[in-house]
Amino acid sequence: GKRACTADLALRPSFVRRPYCAMGGPACEPPSAPEGKAVATSVDNIVLRGLSRDDFGKGMMELLGQLTDSSGVSSEDFAKRADELIQDSRTHVVVAEDTATGRVVGTAKLLV
Repeated sequence: GKRACTADLALRPSFVRRPYCAMGGPACEPPSAPEGKAVATSVDNIVLRGLSRDDFGKGMMELLGQLTDSSGVSSEDFAKRADELIQDSRTHVVVAEDTATGRVVGTAKLLV
């Protein structure tokens, strides 16, 4: 199957529908369906957006806990750091939210 290259990871609407192929997951080609029938994929509910203070309650710390110890971070600490990141014009934090569950399922940080 066809895979996305690094250049295909630019933040554009088409990427929202293909996050897994860029990471070695399923092929980027959409699944086939009988003519006139829609096919739902597991990434249909993924929305990319900027970081929000509300992400603490949407599982952001559990997600970051997969990489580091995040157990001591309070919601106040998170809100303070989120505000700092949002205000910093050199830092861009993108969050992938599953709108079906309201949970943060991915994040990326770009330092310019």
